[in-house]
Amino acid sequence: MSRLCLFIILIVSLASPRAAYAVFTLELNQTAVDFGDMDSGPSGSYRDDMPPQGMEVICSTDQGNAWWLRIRNDQPLTNASNPASTISNANFKWYGVSTSDPANMSLVTLREDFTVEKTVYSAPNTEAQTTIRMKFELTVPPAMQSGAYTSNIVFTLTE
Repeated sequence: MSRLCLFIILIVSLASPRAAYAVFTLELNQTAVDFGDMDSGPSGSYRDDMPPQGMEVICSTDQGNAWWLRIRNDQPLTNASNPASTISNANFKWYGVSTSDPANMSLVTLREDFTVEKTVYSAPNTEAQTTIRMKFELTVPPAMQSGAYTSNIVFTLTE
């Protein structure tokens, strides 16, 4: 069996606000998710609930407009020493586990893969700040080359 070390780097992006002098922010309580060593063998390897405590995404705005938090993965998990060795975005999933506004049912709580950009959360114009807690899941396919794999996850807050 090969050993894989998986490390995800998180990137924040803010879309241009509609109003001049608008202030809206997107903060993460951590900038990386480390899946640690995983096996690649005849049946592959699976890890869920990462990070165990969840990753907090804090979104705020001062404009009183509805806003959306979107997520995408810029590229598949890629082996640092051999870029031809990748783990498909279909094997890498995200999901929300809670928000600071439990009355808003728009949080995606089912596991979604990174094959396309998706909306994580939609806030109405009455919601000026929300903390969203997220987790990730990864399935390593069989017979992957050992080594460190990385990718960039991008969060975009749009008002």
